[in-house]
Amino acid sequence: MLATEEGMDEKALLLKFWEKEAPATRKVIARIPEGSTYRPDPKSRTAREIAWLIVREEIVLVDGLEKGALEWAEIPAPATVKEILDGYDRHHENLGRRLQAIDAARWERKVPFMFQLRRSLVFQPPLRKRPRTPTGEES
Repeated sequence: MLATEEGMDEKALLLKFWEKEAPATRKVIARIPEGSTYRPDPKSRTAREIAWLIVREEIVLVDGLEKGALEWAEIPAPATVKEILDGYDRHHENLGRRLQAIDAARWERKVPFMFQLRRSLVFQPPLRKRPRTPTGEES
């Protein structure tokens, strides 16, 4: 198991950030004006669409850790920011409970990323090298 911040494993660290960042994420989504067409860059999605990506990414992350593969399906954003915020509120707490229930060993496995249009592998993370002890052994 890879040690991280404050001696936490990866699962504990993500769950810590999951809970800590949720109020700020919710506040950011809630502050997007209804009907706004703002784009951070002319080629980017709108703020409403980006907010929807945040909700979808949380869902795909948890589903992927449970299934052993991240499967992205492009689902159009709801028509209003209110619907997106309602979705965030509806899913976030339950997703946190599902993350908590995932066995710690699952967090150490490689999880491929699949994109729906081609049903093909988009990204396969490389195996992480474990830190070595002063004697040169992997920890």
